[in-house]
Amino acid sequence: MKIQFIDKSSGNINHWLWDFGDGMTSTDNSPRHTYLRPGTYTVTLTVIGVSCSATKIEKDYVSVLTGATQLTGITREVNGDILSGVSITLDGGETVVSDLSGHYQIMASTTGSHTLVAHKDGFRDRTRTVNIVQGTATCSFQGQSGLIPNAPNIGYALACINHWLYPPGPDTGLDIQTVLAVINAWLYPIQ
Repeated sequence: MKIQFIDKSSGNINHWLWDFGDGMTSTDNSPRHTYLRPGTYTVTLTVIGVSCSATKIEKDYVSVLTGATQLTGITREVNGDILSGVSITLDGGETVVSDLSGHYQIMASTTGSHTLVAHKDGFRDRTRTVNIVQGTATCSFQGQSGLIPNAPNIGYALACINHWLYPPGPDTGLDIQTVLAVINAWLYPIQ
Protein backbone atom coordinates (compact mmCIF):
# COMPACT_ATOMS: atom_id res chain seq x y z
CA MET A 1 0.00 0.00 0.00
CA LYS A 2 1.41 3.41 -1.01
CA ILE A 3 0.79 6.31 1.42
CA GLN A 4 1.65 10.00 1.17
CA PHE A 5 2.77 11.38 4.55
CA ILE A 6 2.55 15.14 5.16
CA ASP A 7 4.41 17.03 7.89
CA LYS A 8 2.18 19.70 9.43
CA SER A 9 4.78 20.90 11.95
CA SER A 10 5.31 24.63 12.27
CA GLY A 11 8.42 26.63 12.97
CA ASN A 12 11.88 26.78 11.47
CA ILE A 13 12.47 23.08 10.75
CA ASN A 14 15.51 21.95 8.81
CA HIS A 15 15.64 18.15 9.42
CA TRP A 16 13.00 15.41 9.33
CA LEU A 17 13.21 11.74 10.23
CA TRP A 18 10.26 9.51 9.47
CA ASP A 19 10.19 5.94 10.79
CA PHE A 20 7.45 4.00 9.00
CA GLY A 21 7.48 1.07 11.43
CA ASP A 22 8.48 -1.49 8.80
CA GLY A 23 12.24 -0.97 9.03
CA MET A 24 12.27 1.84 6.47
CA THR A 25 12.92 5.55 7.12
CA SER A 26 12.99 8.81 5.19
CA THR A 27 14.51 12.27 5.68
CA ASP A 28 12.09 13.99 3.28
CA ASN A 29 9.69 16.48 4.83
CA SER A 30 6.57 14.87 3.27
CA PRO A 31 7.57 11.45 1.89
CA ARG A 32 5.60 8.82 0.02
CA HIS A 33 6.09 5.29 1.33
CA THR A 34 4.99 1.87 0.09
CA TYR A 35 4.21 -0.87 2.61
CA LEU A 36 4.95 -4.24 1.04
CA ARG A 37 3.59 -6.61 3.70
CA PRO A 38 0.30 -6.90 5.59
CA GLY A 39 0.35 -5.66 9.17
CA THR A 40 -0.24 -2.72 11.49
CA TYR A 41 2.50 -0.11 11.67
CA THR A 42 3.43 2.65 14.14
CA VAL A 43 4.72 5.79 12.43
CA THR A 44 7.16 8.18 14.12
CA LEU A 45 8.17 11.66 12.95
CA THR A 46 11.09 13.53 14.52
CA VAL A 47 11.63 17.14 13.44
CA ILE A 48 14.71 19.18 14.29
CA GLY A 49 14.89 22.95 14.15
CA VAL A 50 17.55 25.52 14.96
CA SER A 51 16.89 25.52 18.71
CA CYS A 52 14.61 22.55 19.39
CA SER A 53 13.36 19.15 18.32
CA ALA A 54 10.10 17.25 18.67
CA THR A 55 8.89 13.68 18.14
CA LYS A 56 5.36 12.53 17.38
CA ILE A 57 4.46 8.83 17.56
CA GLU A 58 1.26 7.54 15.96
CA LYS A 59 0.71 4.02 17.33
CA ASP A 60 -0.94 1.53 14.94
CA TYR A 61 -1.33 4.37 12.42
CA VAL A 62 -1.23 2.29 9.21
CA SER A 63 -3.00 -1.02 8.59
CA VAL A 64 -2.22 -3.07 5.49
CA LEU A 65 -4.77 -5.81 4.91
CA THR A 66 -3.85 -9.49 4.72
CA GLY A 67 -4.05 -10.61 1.13
CA ALA A 68 -2.92 -7.24 -0.21
CA THR A 69 -0.85 -7.66 -3.36
CA GLN A 70 1.45 -5.17 -5.02
CA LEU A 71 0.88 -4.91 -8.76
CA THR A 72 3.84 -3.56 -10.71
CA GLY A 73 4.26 -2.84 -14.37
CA ILE A 74 5.56 -0.61 -17.10
CA THR A 75 3.76 1.58 -19.63
CA ARG A 76 4.87 1.80 -23.25
CA GLU A 77 3.44 2.75 -26.59
CA VAL A 78 2.75 -0.14 -28.96
CA ASN A 79 5.91 0.82 -30.87
CA GLY A 80 7.97 0.07 -27.72
CA ASP A 81 8.71 3.65 -26.59
CA ILE A 82 8.55 4.26 -22.81
CA LEU A 83 5.44 6.24 -21.91
CA SER A 84 5.50 8.16 -18.62
CA GLY A 85 2.61 10.00 -16.97
CA VAL A 86 0.08 7.24 -17.70
CA SER A 87 -2.77 7.02 -15.16
CA ILE A 88 -3.34 3.42 -14.05
CA THR A 89 -6.70 2.83 -12.34
CA LEU A 90 -7.41 -0.37 -10.38
CA ASP A 91 -11.01 -1.63 -10.41
CA GLY A 92 -12.35 1.88 -11.06
CA GLY A 93 -10.90 3.14 -7.74
CA GLU A 94 -7.30 3.88 -6.78
CA THR A 95 -5.21 5.57 -9.46
CA VAL A 96 -1.44 5.94 -9.72
CA VAL A 97 0.70 7.57 -12.43
CA SER A 98 3.66 5.90 -14.12
CA ASP A 99 7.02 7.56 -13.43
CA LEU A 100 9.55 8.93 -15.94
CA SER A 101 10.80 5.38 -16.67
CA GLY A 102 7.21 4.19 -17.27
CA HIS A 103 7.04 2.12 -14.06
CA TYR A 104 4.08 2.03 -11.70
CA GLN A 105 3.07 0.26 -8.47
CA ILE A 106 -0.45 -0.11 -7.12
CA MET A 107 -1.87 -2.27 -4.31
CA ALA A 108 -4.79 -4.68 -4.71
CA SER A 109 -6.45 -5.45 -1.37
CA THR A 110 -7.79 -8.87 -2.38
CA THR A 111 -6.87 -11.84 -4.53
CA GLY A 112 -8.92 -12.73 -7.58
CA SER A 113 -9.63 -10.94 -10.84
CA HIS A 114 -8.83 -7.21 -11.12
CA THR A 115 -9.19 -4.73 -13.96
CA LEU A 116 -6.52 -2.15 -14.73
CA VAL A 117 -7.18 0.76 -17.09
CA ALA A 118 -4.32 2.80 -18.57
CA HIS A 119 -5.19 6.37 -19.61
CA LYS A 120 -3.11 9.20 -21.06
CA ASP A 121 -4.37 12.20 -22.96
CA GLY A 122 -3.64 11.77 -26.67
CA PHE A 123 -3.82 7.97 -26.47
CA ARG A 124 -6.57 5.40 -26.53
CA ASP A 125 -7.36 3.82 -23.16
CA ARG A 126 -6.19 0.25 -22.70
CA THR A 127 -7.74 -2.27 -20.30
CA ARG A 128 -6.07 -5.36 -18.86
CA THR A 129 -7.38 -8.01 -16.50
CA VAL A 130 -5.03 -9.70 -14.05
CA ASN A 131 -5.84 -12.67 -11.82
CA ILE A 132 -4.02 -12.47 -8.48
CA VAL A 133 -3.45 -15.66 -6.53
CA GLN A 134 -1.03 -14.32 -3.89
CA GLY A 135 2.20 -12.33 -3.63
CA THR A 136 3.41 -9.73 -6.12
CA ALA A 137 1.85 -9.60 -9.58
CA THR A 138 2.97 -7.90 -12.78
CA CYS A 139 0.69 -6.30 -15.35
CA SER A 140 2.45 -4.23 -18.00
CA PHE A 141 0.99 -2.16 -20.80
CA GLN A 142 3.52 -2.91 -23.55
CA GLY A 143 3.82 -4.90 -26.74
CA GLN A 144 0.35 -5.78 -27.98
CA SER A 145 -1.09 -4.26 -24.78
CA GLY A 146 0.77 -0.97 -25.26
CA LEU A 147 -0.98 2.36 -25.65
CA ILE A 148 -2.00 3.50 -29.12
CA PRO A 149 -1.89 7.22 -30.02
CA ASN A 150 -5.22 8.80 -30.96
CA ALA A 151 -3.76 10.05 -34.26
CA PRO A 152 -0.55 8.22 -35.24
CA ASN A 153 1.20 9.19 -38.46
CA ILE A 154 1.98 6.75 -41.29
CA GLY A 155 5.56 6.26 -40.04
CA TYR A 156 4.26 5.13 -36.66
CA ALA A 157 1.84 2.68 -38.30
CA LEU A 158 4.62 1.28 -40.51
CA ALA A 159 6.90 0.84 -37.48
CA CYS A 160 4.17 -1.20 -35.78
CA ILE A 161 3.83 -3.38 -38.87
CA ASN A 162 7.60 -3.91 -38.66
CA HIS A 163 7.27 -4.91 -34.96
CA TRP A 164 4.67 -7.47 -36.00
CA LEU A 165 6.82 -8.92 -38.79
CA TYR A 166 10.17 -8.71 -36.93
CA PRO A 167 9.69 -8.61 -33.13
CA PRO A 168 12.70 -6.78 -31.58
CA GLY A 169 12.62 -8.84 -28.36
CA PRO A 170 10.43 -10.63 -25.81
CA ASP A 171 7.18 -8.83 -24.89
CA THR A 172 7.73 -6.27 -27.67
CA GLY A 173 6.27 -8.11 -30.65
CA LEU A 174 2.79 -7.22 -31.84
CA ASP A 175 -0.07 -9.41 -32.99
CA ILE A 176 -2.06 -8.64 -36.13
CA GLN A 177 -5.06 -7.33 -34.14
CA THR A 178 -2.87 -4.68 -32.50
CA VAL A 179 -1.30 -3.69 -35.83
CA LEU A 180 -4.77 -3.35 -37.34
CA ALA A 181 -5.84 -1.19 -34.37
CA VAL A 182 -2.89 1.15 -35.04
CA ILE A 183 -3.71 1.31 -38.76
CA ASN A 184 -7.34 2.01 -37.82
CA ALA A 185 -6.17 4.84 -35.51
CA TRP A 186 -4.12 6.26 -38.40
CA LEU A 187 -7.05 6.02 -40.85
CA TYR A 188 -9.67 7.27 -38.37
CA PRO A 189 -7.86 9.55 -35.87
CA ILE A 190 -9.49 10.86 -32.72
CA GLN A 191 -8.74 14.57 -32.39
